[in-house]
Amino acid sequence: MVAIKIFLSIFENFSRIIRTEIDWGKFEMQHMELIKKAVIETLAGHFNRVRILKVNIKKDVDVDGDDLLRIDVVFDGVSKDLNAEKLLGTVRRLRPKLNEIHESAIPLLSFVSQADYNARDSR
Repeated sequence: MVAIKIFLSIFENFSRIIRTEIDWGKFEMQHMELIKKAVIETLAGHFNRVRILKVNIKKDVDVDGDDLLRIDVVFDGVSKDLNAEKLLGTVRRLRPKLNEIHESAIPLLSFVSQADYNARDSR
């Protein structure tokens, strides 16, 4: 019984320290930057003719409760500049980099030309 009380006391103190010492918002922002870097590095090596201008990432959950990463990749060019064969393997190449930074969410990639992105933003 004494051991349980000691354990609960230590656990309560530890929980209080974690809640007060860690800025979870800052941690999340830093993690999103790591994800963004992984996406850019992965894509830059496989799409030579396409310049990536921006990567937007939004965390989401699918209907089954699985974590998702909705990733919009804004590129300079037109859709036909993207190689369809290389697009098919993008998630397969990205997944190991995400695993390295302990990200288990499923990546859903959308490729948007700068012109389409600007048109969508102006609405």
